Amino acid sequence: VHLAAQVSVPLSVEKPEETNEINVLGTDNVIQSCFDNDVQRLVVASSAAVYGNADTLPLKEQDAGQILSPYAESKWINEQQILEARNNGLKATALRFFNVYGVGQRPDGAYAAVVPKFVDMMVNKQAPKINGDGLHTRDFVHVDDVCDAIWSLIDGEWKADNHHVYNVATQTRVTLLDLIAIINNSLTQGMPNFTPLIPTHGPERVGDIRHSMASIARINETIQWTPKVEFEHGIKELVLQRLNSQS
Repeated sequence: VHLAAQVSVPLSVEKPEETNEINVLGTDNVIQSCFDNDVQRLVVASSAAVYGNADTLPLKEQDAGQILSPYAESKWINEQQILEARNNGLKATALRFFNVYGVGQRPDGAYAAVVPKFVDMMVNKQAPKINGDGLHTRDFVHVDDVCDAIWSLIDGEWKADNHHVYNVATQTRVTLLDLIAIINNSLTQGMPNFTPLIPTHGPERVGDIRHSMASIARINETIQWTPKVEFEHGIKELVLQRLNSQS
């Protein structure tokens, strides 16, 4: 299972050559190591970023759109690397992860993912900052569900109709304003005298996608995978874990 990558869109804009070296050349090395060591199966992390600002939702695997960042380009190349590896006999699959979240995700740093970053700020009673109007939509998927998808492809029966790429998501849309409201509700339940926080707004980030929601029909039909963790439950779990770690 190859998950290592430079995963930040803004950082990829700042350092495109470094992103290519880590994500593309690194994946080449992993694939070659599989052939050299008689590894039978490989799962590589791709990303919803390959869709860009696609015209229609939900996003189907065949509908990859305009590439908006060096990060997205590197993930698109990874998928072509997987396709070539399959043609050479490796049972390889790329998984297009949408917005993965869950306990243990780091909230710090300039390029932290939005869920842990907002949870950390709001637990500390700091208003979250949104880049843009907050009406961007994302398809958030819990890390437990992601692990189930990976394991199904590594350990399950390899079928003749297995595809080289699958979406891993929930086929639901959540705005960033919705996310903040859910965190506020979770904190109201878990923290005495908590006053809901109102976000501040800054400029849009270069390379950010406006709307995102996957079709998960292919992965459901082929390997019978479906997500189990509801978003509000997953966020409440994160908030309670963060509160418990402070007590």
